[in-house]
Amino acid sequence: MNCVAIMGGLGNQFFQYALYRYIRENTNKGVVITKHFYDILLKNNSFATQREFELDKYNTIYSEVSGFIPGDYRCDKDFSDEYLKYDYVYYEGYWDDVNFFDAQSDILKKELTLKEEYIDESMIRIADDMKSCESVSVHIRRSDYLNSVNSNLFENLQMEYYMAAVAHIKERLGTNPKLYLFSDDVEYVKEEMQDFCGCETVIMDKKEAYKDNWVMSKTKHHIIANSTFSLWAGYLTDYEDGITVAPLKWFKDGRNRNLYRKSWSVI
Repeated sequence: MNCVAIMGGLGNQFFQYALYRYIRENTNKGVVITKHFYDILLKNNSFATQREFELDKYNTIYSEVSGFIPGDYRCDKDFSDEYLKYDYVYYEGYWDDVNFFDAQSDILKKELTLKEEYIDESMIRIADDMKSCESVSVHIRRSDYLNSVNSNLFENLQMEYYMAAVAHIKERLGTNPKLYLFSDDVEYVKEEMQDFCGCETVIMDKKEAYKDNWVMSKTKHHIIANSTFSLWAGYLTDYEDGITVAPLKWFKDGRNRNLYRKSWSVI
């Protein structure tokens, strides 16, 4: 029996679920997930960024076990199909690779849909508004990226990136889009990005991650941060012909990850 550890925020959970489904689709071996990270590890570490397990709010299909399952083999860094020939593998990592999405995009677009009971009227109203215009979701991630650990790991995207991204979309559309700004630091966005780049701007109140991600995915176009949260909004969009702009630099050390779809614009 193989086991995939689910951990981190919603974007990370989506990638881990994508690996889980990849194993199910490509082997005849059993595979389960574990929430050990949320049930035990986070509860005992008050200094870690607190996250919620949210895959159960989606139309996901999985088997779950309790606790830590060590396995005969451990994969915690780079995945390769070589592991698929083994049983009793414990997968503990983030698996942020667009190939896990592209290889089974039809499955994931169906299963990573929010259950109707979690979609309220306010979400539907804003999604309808997004359909009526050249809507762009803009993700600005700040709070946990500014702490001493993450600030040395992740690139701190400056206003120049967002200005260039909006200019790129304006040029391709030939008109001003309507910007919907999503951030974990709403006050900063209100101070710095009102009527951003001369566009009509809607600053979204911060809600639960699964609600924000659902709404974000409903825009026609996307400007993502170096964050798997907005990355997945770009993956799961209903608008295949929409424009998605992504940052050239994700990590401070310049390492490259296979994250972006070929049609995306990288700035």
